[in-house]
Amino acid sequence: MDCVRLPRDSEEFAMAAARCIESVDSDVHDVYRVQNPALYERFALRRAQLARDYAHSVGDEEHAQEHGRELERLVWHGTDTATAEKIVRRGFNRSFSRRAAFGKGVYFAHSAAFSASPTY
Repeated sequence: MDCVRLPRDSEEFAMAAARCIESVDSDVHDVYRVQNPALYERFALRRAQLARDYAHSVGDEEHAQEHGRELERLVWHGTDTATAEKIVRRGFNRSFSRRAAFGKGVYFAHSAAFSASPTY
């Protein structure tokens, strides 16, 4: 797995920072993407298959790839630096969890504010 610091002038940085600022009143200094090339390849293949299945079911092959992208969501996961380093090395693992509002597990939120809360 790799941890990639996004360039501040990149579209991906701008999008992630804007989404963060929508819910957290704070400056965004850095954005990192944690990536696993092997898992991403499997994900991309599955996303393409879902898009093709959808397009076939509604008879709209032309928009299959667009729909595949629409199936994706940007989600947030709040954690401390030490755990973030474990996630980069070994992936998400519920055994890393010390606090769990809803029981052992790995949780993601639609809002950065939720993930940034000290409760979680």
